[in-house]
Amino acid sequence: LQNSPIPIKLQIGAALTSGLGAGANPEVGRNAALESKESIRELLDDDTKMLFVTAGMGGGTGTGAAPVIASIARKQGILTVGIVTLPFSFEGKKKHLQAQEGINELRKHCDTVLIILNDKIQTILGGLSISEAFLEADNVLTTAAKSIAEIITVPGYVNVDFEDVKTVMKNAGAAVMGS
Repeated sequence: LQNSPIPIKLQIGAALTSGLGAGANPEVGRNAALESKESIRELLDDDTKMLFVTAGMGGGTGTGAAPVIASIARKQGILTVGIVTLPFSFEGKKKHLQAQEGINELRKHCDTVLIILNDKIQTILGGLSISEAFLEADNVLTTAAKSIAEIITVPGYVNVDFEDVKTVMKNAGAAVMGS
């Protein structure tokens, strides 16, 4: 968290996890977000119109906390878009099962969920080391969020504003990138 260039940061579940991660346990991630729900609510309170909930699914923090954060945002009337990565096959069946359960829960609380298939990135780009593959998956996730945000904020040939994006994304369901 200290290395993140983002100006506003919130560490969730500090008391529960003693500042550590969720240990690949989604229930710990969920409880960490619940512990911090008032702080999350306050952070989103200042005229937030749209929230991107980005997470790598299959572990503890992203899988458990993302649905809680999305739920808080939706209850505040915020257009909520989940952008998540599905684990690589080499990460194991347990992680894939946890990821699928987390995505199913996240879909209940988001207007739209974009699912990025890490294996597809590996297939398309080929020959990547494990660290390069993870970095590329993060880049795809970041690019997806930036691209949606830029539709609203960067002038283009066609005038598109927040209400246009909201109309398309509100209650839109799931989309799989790279399928």
